[in-house]
Amino acid sequence: MKKTLFILLLFTLVSCSLLKNRVSTPTFNPGTGIYTNSVTVSVNCLTPDAIIYVKRYVTFHTNTDLNLPPAVTVSDNWVEYSAPLTFRTNTYLVTRVTLSAYAEKEGMETSSTNSAIYELRK
Repeated sequence: MKKTLFILLLFTLVSCSLLKNRVSTPTFNPGTGIYTNSVTVSVNCLTPDAIIYVKRYVTFHTNTDLNLPPAVTVSDNWVEYSAPLTFRTNTYLVTRVTLSAYAEKEGMETSSTNSAIYELRK
């Protein structure tokens, strides 16, 4: 009887931790694509009160052949998302932005990371 009760208790604890709610994966609007000169991107999460974090990886190209090495590369650390982000290309023919995002909420499992790629051409 004690062994059965212990196994039932252990099963309940493991099940509860496995069924823990997970924050929904952030989405981008607009999504991946090729844009002329600039694009403004909103990041959204369906989980109420979740905190979204974003990170950019940007390459700047002096030609349209993206197989060649970029002229400049910039990478950011994760930062809290607070407002739509605008990406522009000015000096370079092509700017390629990889935007990544994940979301957290206390008491829930962190979301998966999602990414979108924005290619900005003059």
